[in-house]
This record gives sequence, structure tokens and C-alpha cells, in this order.
Amino acid sequence: MRLPLALATLAASVLLGAAPAQAWTLTWLGHAGWVVESRGGTRLLIDPWLANPRFPRGYALPARVDAVLVSHGHSDHAESAAELSERHKAPIVGCYELVAALAPEAGPAGIGANIGGAVKVGDVTVHLTAAAHSSAIVQEGATPHYTGAPVGFVLMAPGERPLYHAGDTGLTREMETIRELYQPGIALLPIGGHFTMDPVQAAIASRWLGVKDVVPMHHGTFPVLSGKPTALRAALSRAVRMTDPVPGTAFKL
Repeated sequence: MRLPLALATLAASVLLGAAPAQAWTLTWLGHAGWVVESRGGTRLLIDPWLANPRFPRGYALPARVDAVLVSHGHSDHAESAAELSERHKAPIVGCYELVAALAPEAGPAGIGANIGGAVKVGDVTVHLTAAAHSSAIVQEGATPHYTGAPVGFVLMAPGERPLYHAGDTGLTREMETIRELYQPGIALLPIGGHFTMDPVQAAIASRWLGVKDVVPMHHGTFPVLSGKPTALRAALSRAVRMTDPVPGTAFKL
């Protein structure tokens, strides 16, 4: 018996592990920065750092942004948050202390939460997860200003696979907790090493998370972040698909 074309296409997609036809739209801004849009149209900036050396030349951010998510206080993740929050009238979302430190006076009130909590932005629920890192605003010649716990984010929206942005983190068994709680299908993982996981550790993280799709980030911005996507691909299970993003080029997962 021949299957109808639609059913045959669906079956082939399942067998090949293809991404759904409608899915998250992702645009890498270099380093750990992302524009993420749900199929419902909610648009989030995550860790946008406009001065990063890999920010796509000539790229214009969307006119409408619904929230700016910031994983921790280091300048390569948080430096542009206040400017973008004010420009787009979009609240900053993150750890309570960090949001209190970053939210601009002329911008909307930030939404501070903490690990285990969740924030609703449009049709997306943003879950804050643990990250093994540090978090402070460090100004030259000044004492670092503590900004609460570093976090990652799990984004959940109707009809979408849960999407995990790890922030800056080392390999941690907390990823098994993330798997149990949220069952992510997609993980945006740092692979640069030195300050975060390297490719081999990120491959282990993908196994602990149970994800089917991995996207590397936080690599190649500076020489010290020497982890390579090719090394991640070699270390991943064959059951996991890796997408190597081009800064400024949107793709769907």
C-alpha cells in the first residue's frame, strides 16, 4: 500500500531526523548572541554584544524585539543589553541582581527571576537554568560588581521543540536535570574552551541533555577561544545533528 504524499513526507522526516517545517528561526550574532523567533512571532535577543568581532557586518537588528535575555554580567554578554532594551522598549530578562544592575532608566522595567523560575514573553516561556560559571560587571580599575548567579535559558513555545541556550558554562551534571525537566530538542552550546566547555565537553553535554540538534557558539571570537566546530562534529554521536551557523544568516530548527 502506498502512503499519501503528506504521510510519506512526514515518515521520511521522522526517519531522517529532519527538523519540522515550521520551527524556531535563529540568527547568530557572533559570540553568544542570538535573535530567536518563535513561529508565533515572539522575537527575543539573547546575549547580544554588538561590539563583538564576529557581529555580522551590515546586519540590522529587527525593528521589533519583545525581550532581551542576558545570561550573566560579563561585558561580552551584557554590554549591549541596556542600549537595546531602551531602543526596542523591550524588558531585560535574567537573574534578579543582574536585571537590577542593567535595566535602563529610560527603558521598560526589567523582569528579574532566578534559577528554577520562568518568565512569559509573548508565546514563549523562558525557564532559567543553572550554569557553571561566574557573573559580575567588571569595569576597568574598579572592584567587580556581583550580579547574581549565571544562568542558561530553556525556551518553550506551542508547537516548538524546547530550545536550550546554555549561556557560559562548564560541563555540569545539571544538564541531566535540564533533560529531565524540559526535554530540550535543540542546544546552543559554547565550545571555545578556557572560559567554558570545549568541543569534547560540549559533545558530552549534548548526550546528557538528550538533544537531537546542537549549534556551537562562543568560539573563535578571540584566540583563547580555540574550540572548533569541526572538533565538535567529530565528537558528537551520529544521532546528533550539528548546524554550524553563519553570523547574520537566519535558519530554522
